[in-house]
Amino acid sequence: MPDAESLVSIPLYFQKSELVVTFLIALAGIAFGNLTVKGVGFGSSGVLIAAMVAGYSFQFDAVNILADLDIVLFLLCVGLEAGPSLFRAFKRDGKRFISNVLVLLGVSAVNTVVLIAITGVPIGIGLGLFAGAFTSSPALISALQFSPEQEVIFGYGVAYPFGLIGVILFISIVVRLMKRRMDDELRGRSQLNAAVYKLDSDAYHGSRIADVPLFQEHDVVVSGILRDLSIHSASGGTVPQQGDTLRLEGLPENVAAVGSALGAEVQGPFDEQSELNTRSIVVENT
Repeated sequence: MPDAESLVSIPLYFQKSELVVTFLIALAGIAFGNLTVKGVGFGSSGVLIAAMVAGYSFQFDAVNILADLDIVLFLLCVGLEAGPSLFRAFKRDGKRFISNVLVLLGVSAVNTVVLIAITGVPIGIGLGLFAGAFTSSPALISALQFSPEQEVIFGYGVAYPFGLIGVILFISIVVRLMKRRMDDELRGRSQLNAAVYKLDSDAYHGSRIADVPLFQEHDVVVSGILRDLSIHSASGGTVPQQGDTLRLEGLPENVAAVGSALGAEVQGPFDEQSELNTRSIVVENT
């Protein structure tokens, strides 16, 4: 049986295995971020919080290559997530976004300078507080170029949890205050109705859908036609025939008006034995 000296103790193992410690902290942070209270959680920010707690408690030595690699991967992920909608949002609300950001940065910069002047804290800690309040990792990297690393990281670690919790609380409060308006908008976008009618009137027999003013006047779309036990997709060039069963989609009152002009409503499933599948989708993306 080996003696105690030949065994590698757990603390010594972790001190000599920085990569293992790093990934264990990441796993713990992911697990913490997935915890939610009434639908609110820290998400991916849980990794940073777990890392700050572990670093403060155990004083691990940082792995330099991981520090550089992580910021590159972070910026890459931000670009992949925000890139597709960046130019569209910038074109639509660019001036408002830029003005709001400039005002916010100006107020925060003044507050930081006043805080440093009144309390006498080192400039590095002040820069860290500034970056942490915005929960901005790029700002942290920039601050590290001008001030001692320990001071900047300390200030960032102090301000980051408050900046993160502030954003969560702000969003939660705004959602509660705007809930009625959001529900009204959702109901306004979800009033489309579908109904099935049999074409009994010979007035529309043999006419293309695009040439029938009835559909255009009421903003009603024919999404499918049942003919000879087969369902066919419909377009502007489709020609309905007397005896066809048409699936109409639009506002309830418009569908009822168009359907009554076409014929009798058909109760029962329209596409029970069809290989086609239908979905009602509200288009919001420009």
